[in-house]
Amino acid sequence: MGKWLQVINYPPVLAVSNPDFDVSWNYIQPRPGQLLPFVHVEVFYWRASVLRHLLSLWPSVRRKLPPIIFCAGTESDHKFQKFVHLFGWQPLKQAHCSDGRDRTIYVHYNI
Repeated sequence: MGKWLQVINYPPVLAVSNPDFDVSWNYIQPRPGQLLPFVHVEVFYWRASVLRHLLSLWPSVRRKLPPIIFCAGTESDHKFQKFVHLFGWQPLKQAHCSDGRDRTIYVHYNI
C-alpha cells in the first residue's frame, strides 16, 4: 500500500500588486526535500490593456523570481495555454492535483 504524502504550501510572496492584478509566488513541497516555486497571477478583471500591462511588466517581475518556476491553471483550456505561452511557459507534465483534478504543470526557465 502506498504512503500518503502531505503537500506543504509555504506562505506566498507578493512580487507585484496593482488595481488590475497581483503576481505572487510560493514554494510547494510535494514530498520531503523537494521545493517547487509556483507562480500565481490573480487578474481582478480582464481587458486587453491588462494583458498588455502584464506583458510589459513580465521581464522585471521575472527577475524577482527563482531561476526555475512552475505554474498550473485552475482551468487548462486553450485560452489558458495561449496565455501562458505568451509569457514563455512550456508544458512540463500532467499532474494529479490535491483537488482530484489532472492539470498540466508548466515550467519557465531564467538561467
